[in-house]
Amino acid sequence: MTVLTASCSLLVCSVLCQDVKIEVPSGPPLVFATAVTSQDGKTVAVARSMTVPVQEQKTGERAVTRTVLEDGVQRTVIENVPYIYTVTVMKTTVSRAVHQPTEVLFRDLDGKEVPAREALVRLKKRTGVILLPKKQKLAPFYKTVVKKDVLILTVPQPPRGAPAPRPRRGAEKAIEAPAKGRGK
Repeated sequence: MTVLTASCSLLVCSVLCQDVKIEVPSGPPLVFATAVTSQDGKTVAVARSMTVPVQEQKTGERAVTRTVLEDGVQRTVIENVPYIYTVTVMKTTVSRAVHQPTEVLFRDLDGKEVPAREALVRLKKRTGVILLPKKQKLAPFYKTVVKKDVLILTVPQPPRGAPAPRPRRGAEKAIEAPAKGRGK
C-alpha cells in the first residue's frame, strides 16, 4: 500500500508541477563560515570547514605466485606478501583566519555595504556568515534559503600556492566556542 501511495503522490506531483520552472543557482556554491569579533573588537576571526586532499599510506597483502625447487621437485607456491601503497583521500578540516576589521568588507543580502561598527556589534557572538569574493553578488535563489539578517563577508584571500590547512583530529566536529577565562 505504501508503494501505491508513493506512486500516486509522484504522479500527482509530476502532473501539477509540469508548468513550474525551477531555477537553480549558477556559479560556484556558497561558502558558509562562522565569524566572531575579539573581546576588544579589534579583530574578526573567521572559521570555515573545507575539504582538502590528503595522501595516506595504507598496507595490504598481495598474493604472489612463485616457483620453488624443493627436494629436487619444482613446485608452485602462493604467498601473501605485504606491501605499502599511497592513496589520496578527501578530509574535512577547519580553516581559521584573523583579520583586521578594515580588511573585511561587510555586506547584507542585497549587496549593500554594512558599516564596520554595526557588523562588529552583530558579530560579538559567534555568527554564521557567507563568504563571497568582492565582485560576486549573491544569486537570488540563495536569498530565499538564508536568513534575512545574515552578513556577507569578503576577506583577503591567502596567497596563491599557500598550502591548504592540514586536517586535525576532531576537525569534523563543529567549531568550538572559545574557552572562557582566557586572557586577551
